[in-house]
Amino acid sequence: MTDFITLIPNWLPGWLGAGFAAGGGFASIKWLAEFVGGRLDKRAAALDGDTRFLFEGLKAQVTLLTERVVGAEADLKACRAELALCTERHAKAEEEVFDHKRRLSDAEAEIARLRALVQGMGDARQQAALIVAAEKEARR
Repeated sequence: MTDFITLIPNWLPGWLGAGFAAGGGFASIKWLAEFVGGRLDKRAAALDGDTRFLFEGLKAQVTLLTERVVGAEADLKACRAELALCTERHAKAEEEVFDHKRRLSDAEAEIARLRALVQGMGDARQQAALIVAAEKEARR
């Protein structure tokens, strides 16, 4: 055992130096890993913040576009209802125009018939006048 105690002063400085070197090396490697990791964490946190900002902006745009689509759908529904009403009115107006054209055609036919009748009466009067004149002449 005395041998062991005599070895301590000879080997102790070497073992202490090796221990300090190993501990210092381990501590420096640990510090370097934490420094790099911390920087990477900060970069990841910045990227997360930017991504969050981007997603919030996109959500706001989606919400806005959804509201616009809902409004456009309501406007489209109102336009379709108005178009149906206009189509119905147009169909009624076409029926009325057709009816007026029929009545106009009937009226024009009546006018033509009455003109022919009046002209026929004029011709009959003329014929009657000729007959009366011929009878008068025959009596003379």
